[in-house]
Amino acid sequence: MLPCSYQAALEDDSQLADNSAPKPIRKRADGRKALLVYMDEDLIKLLKKAAVDHDCNVYDIVEDATREWLRKQGAKKSRSVK
Repeated sequence: MLPCSYQAALEDDSQLADNSAPKPIRKRADGRKALLVYMDEDLIKLLKKAAVDHDCNVYDIVEDATREWLRKQGAKKSRSVK
């Protein structure tokens, strides 16, 4: 048996959430999409501090580092193919 408050809520359909409608997707003006990444806690702290120190967003640093890493990987692949 459920506690009274839960039972009353279940009996009153108006209090139930409507899960049938999908949540609207927030779109950013700059076109960026979300990406969940698990990182070392200390590295996250350093990254956030660096963003504050350089007056930029964390995603700016991560995007720059990712582009640089991908550029280097492309250079390595082109060297190994030749």
